[in-house]
Amino acid sequence: MRAGPRVALSPFTVDTATCDSTLHDPPSSTPTPTRRSTPPSTMSSSKITEVHTGHGAIRVGDHVRYRPVGGGDSIQTESQGVVEEIVTEEKHVGSVNVHATPDLPRVAIRNDHTQKVTAYRPENILGRVEEGGD
Repeated sequence: MRAGPRVALSPFTVDTATCDSTLHDPPSSTPTPTRRSTPPSTMSSSKITEVHTGHGAIRVGDHVRYRPVGGGDSIQTESQGVVEEIVTEEKHVGSVNVHATPDLPRVAIRNDHTQKVTAYRPENILGRVEEGGD
């Protein structure tokens, strides 16, 4: 196979004979900024222990029904779990960073079946689980 001329198109280098392209990093004199992350153990805990939903007030420790996907009016299946925390700041919950504020809180729920903790919007919560019911 005959090698053709190489044409440099930033940030790609294209070999015109084989039409292969490879991505390369352009030279930079300034370092790339890194995002600073605070470990969960050093973050301050949320002070709010109650959030109001369309189905009443939900408190830390409540056993609740919720829709993990699609919001409260979704036709998706329900899940149940225990409210672990009302998150009101950017924080790592479960395996994701949660972007919450006091005006837009998230509710961290430990799922009864999987035991995983995930943060949800208050509108995903359908209400408390009734005593003696599933």
